[in-house]
Amino acid sequence: MQDANNAAAEASTSTESQKSAPAHELPTTHFYSIEYPGYVLPESVGKAIHTLGGQSSIDKAFRRSAPREDSLLELNLRPDNPFSHPLLGDLVPTNNILLRVVKRKLKHHRPPTSDDDGAQTVGEYTAVAIGVIPKTARFRSEQS
Repeated sequence: MQDANNAAAEASTSTESQKSAPAHELPTTHFYSIEYPGYVLPESVGKAIHTLGGQSSIDKAFRRSAPREDSLLELNLRPDNPFSHPLLGDLVPTNNILLRVVKRKLKHHRPPTSDDDGAQTVGEYTAVAIGVIPKTARFRSEQS
């Protein structure tokens, strides 16, 4: 009986000595998330917003008190063509965290070999939580 108590005490002290990850507060800033079904380059962000009906349509869809019919986003891939049909995007609740990840590049010099120049780039990563994403607009096909 004494051996069982000693073993239990040793197990509890060994789990207490293990380190856990530090706890951080989540930011209260809310962001929109839209899973756009196409490539969006930095210079084409304005065009992507235009195909979603403009900033006012996006704001209207992401309002907290929006009724179900207003919480749909319409994506028109050819907004100038009156015969093109829009894709409907649903707003779904999510529990995502927006992170800012920064990689600092450090160069370590080592003796050169025949196939490289002697410099090796090593990165140091840092991640900071910027905000939370409570809703995401998704453009998925309905399969029946």
